[in-house]
Amino acid sequence: MHWVVRKKKDRIPPGADERDRAKFGKAQSYMVLLDDKVACKNLRCRKRFDISGVKTMAFL
Repeated sequence: MHWVVRKKKDRIPPGADERDRAKFGKAQSYMVLLDDKVACKNLRCRKRFDISGVKTMAFL
């Protein structure tokens, strides 16, 4: 399974108004799952399995 990590920036961008400050305050770092199918690790098998039961997003 391959995950992409989306990290919250350490500073708010310059020129942000009050609405942007509120959004930035609520933002969190998170990971997003890229794959919806995974191949079997056995070299002879290599069958592809659907991993729909796994969460697609996780907060850090």
